[in-house]
Amino acid sequence: MRKLLLLLPVLAAGCADLYPPPVPPHFEGKCDAAAAQSFVGQAVSQDAGTAIKAATRATFFRWAAPNTMLTMDFSPVRVTVHYGSDNRISQIVCG
Repeated sequence: MRKLLLLLPVLAAGCADLYPPPVPPHFEGKCDAAAAQSFVGQAVSQDAGTAIKAATRATFFRWAAPNTMLTMDFSPVRVTVHYGSDNRISQIVCG
């Protein structure tokens, strides 16, 4: 019985999705990085992140710290904000 309980999480993980669910068609192309390029060079802050998310009309937001590996999955409703070791925004991209 004890071995079965230890094996249960492994078996359940096999049922998990390997890929994120597809984005509904009405969201495609929603993120617009060009609308937020004025934030490049500004300091990293929660207020800047909120303003960038609103300006790009993105559904999801993520910060990309220096030397951080990111997933390569494309999501047209996500904005990614890269910043350098000086805590200044260096790049804003959708996807």
